[in-house]
Formats: sequence, structure tokens, C-alpha cells
Amino acid sequence: DANVLGTVSLADVIRRCWRVKMAIMLSSFSVYGSGYTYKCPNCGAKRNAQRSVEQLKTGRYEVICKDCDHDTNITPITTDAPLLPLETYGATKLTQERAFTRENTRCDTRILRLSSVYGPRMQLHGAEATILGQIVGQVKKGIGPSFFEDGKQSRDWVWVEDVVGITRTLLSGWGGNVVNVCSGKA
Repeated sequence: DANVLGTVSLADVIRRCWRVKMAIMLSSFSVYGSGYTYKCPNCGAKRNAQRSVEQLKTGRYEVICKDCDHDTNITPITTDAPLLPLETYGATKLTQERAFTRENTRCDTRILRLSSVYGPRMQLHGAEATILGQIVGQVKKGIGPSFFEDGKQSRDWVWVEDVVGITRTLLSGWGGNVVNVCSGKA
């Protein structure tokens, strides 16, 4: 894959040829895949996102507490959450992260795991379009957007200028080696 081979090549060049003090790699929340945790507001029980086929057939799409049958809420994901990518994109981003280390680059490295980024130049059509871009593109064409399940799914979005801001902040030396970049609001 071009993503993985390009990152491995870049890490190699940084290690052998350049005098780089810090390198920042933009990764994705896709590395978490199904590693999200849900908490029941009724009884406090925690669980993963797994839902049964029987539950989905009844039209109940939310993650349900196994202890009290109440709808749960997703908890904010932290950088120590399990890395369980569900698709090729997430797996390639995780592989890039593993290639982009201090050991491989011989410089200080930071990894930014980006939530869904949006901005004025986002793609509205095609394979590179985010779900938000696809919906905007459909509405601009006069086509009503299509949703799966009950349409109540939520997602955290981050404005592209906020990504630039956190990148600049990290260049000044602030932050850990891995940072989740999101709005904190789904």
C-alpha cells in the first residue's frame, strides 16, 4: 500500500539523511476500530459496541446495557484504548504508526490520531469523500441523503484549522507521543 510504503520510506530517509528534530504523523481514529467503550447512565455498567442480530432485527440500534436493558452512551476514547482497526484504511494507519517511531526515525515523533476532519475544501464525491462530504454533495445535487439504521448515529468532527493549531502546538514541544485530535462532541 502506498500509505505504508511511503511512511516507511520517509522514516528511513529521516533516519539516514536529514537532521530532523521532530516529525509529526497524521493518523486516524480508524486505528481504534471497534475499541470504543459504552457506559450505561442508568446502572453504570460498561461494555463494548457489540450488538446482537436479534436486537438489530427489532429495530433497536443503540448499544444496550446487558445488565438493565437501558441505552448506553459512548465514552470518550483515550490513546490507551485497544487498537482494533476494522478495515484496510485503519490497518494501514496503524502500520504507519508502528513504522513512525523514534527507533525508526532517530528523532522525536508525535502521532496525531484525527477524528473526522472537515473544512472548506473537503471532497464531496468519490472514494475520498467523508460521510459529511457525501451528505453535503447529495444535498447540493438535490438528492436526499441516505442513512443506515435509524439515522441517530453520532460522530465527532474536527475543523481543519483546529488540526493545524494542534500541530503547531505540538511543534513547540507540548503534548505526548500520541494525541487524539477531536472536538469532544459527538
